[in-house]
Amino acid sequence: MKKNGKAVFLSTCVLTLLLSLTAFAAGTALVDDKARLLSAEEIASLTDQATEIAESSNWDIMLVTADDAEGKTSEEYGEDYYMENKTTLDGVIYLIDMDNRNLKIATSGDALYYLTDDRIETMLDHAEGYAGDGEYYNCLASFLNDTVDYIEAGIPEDQYMIDSKTGEIVRYQKPKSITVPEVLIALLIAAAAGAAVFAGVAGKYTMKWGNYSYDVRENSSLKLRRKEDFFVNRIVTQRRIPKDPPPSSGGSSTTTHTGSGGNTFGGGERGF
Repeated sequence: MKKNGKAVFLSTCVLTLLLSLTAFAAGTALVDDKARLLSAEEIASLTDQATEIAESSNWDIMLVTADDAEGKTSEEYGEDYYMENKTTLDGVIYLIDMDNRNLKIATSGDALYYLTDDRIETMLDHAEGYAGDGEYYNCLASFLNDTVDYIEAGIPEDQYMIDSKTGEIVRYQKPKSITVPEVLIALLIAAAAGAAVFAGVAGKYTMKWGNYSYDVRENSSLKLRRKEDFFVNRIVTQRRIPKDPPPSSGGSSTTTHTGSGGNTFGGGERGF
C-alpha cells in the first residue's frame, strides 16, 4: 500500500508539473461604460475586440468611461479601477474620464515593456481627435487597434524603464526561452539521477551493499592550538558612487511610478 501511495503521489506531481507548462493565467476583457457614451452594439463590438487581445496576450484589457471620478485624478481613478477589477497584473486600462476631461492609459506588468512612452503618446495622438469630436467608440477602438499593432511589433530592443521618483533605470533583458522537449528531457534526467541517489542511499542504510564499519580511534585525531587576535588599526575610505548616466535619446523608455496598491504603473494622459 505504501508503494502504491508513493506511485500515485509521484504521478500526481508529474501531471501537475506538465499541466503547468501549458496552463497560463489568461487575461480577461472588461468594457464598463459608466458615463453611457456607447450603444449596446458598440459595447458588444469593443468587448469582442478586447477579448481577442486578452486571449492572445494573457493581459487584462479594460475599457472604461466615467462621468464621476469620485474626486480623484484620472490617474488615481484608472489605477484604482484596474487594481480592483484585475485578474492579472499584466494589462492595460483605457479610460475616458468625462469628469476631468482626460484620456488616460495605465499600463501594468508585461504591458510596461510593449507600451512605451513614445508608443503611448502616439496612441493618444490617434485617439484625441475622436474624443474631442464625441466619437467615443472610435476613440476606444483606436486604442485597441494600436495595442494589437504594438504587441505584434514586440518589445523594442533598446527598451528600458525609469522610475519617475528615484530616476532608477532598469533595462529590459530578453529572457531565454526553453522549449517543452528541453523541459521534458531535463525532468527525465532529474528523475533518473534522483532514483539512482535514492537507491544508493537506501541500499547503504539497509546494508544491501555490504557491511560498513568505521574505526574511530584509527581515523580520528584532535589538536588544540591557542590563537589570539590583536586590533591594530582601522582605515575607512569613502567615495561617492555616481548614478547611472541618462540613457541615449534613441532609447525606448517607459516612465513608471508606484501607484494604487503599491503596484508599478506606466502610462500617459491627454486632455480633450
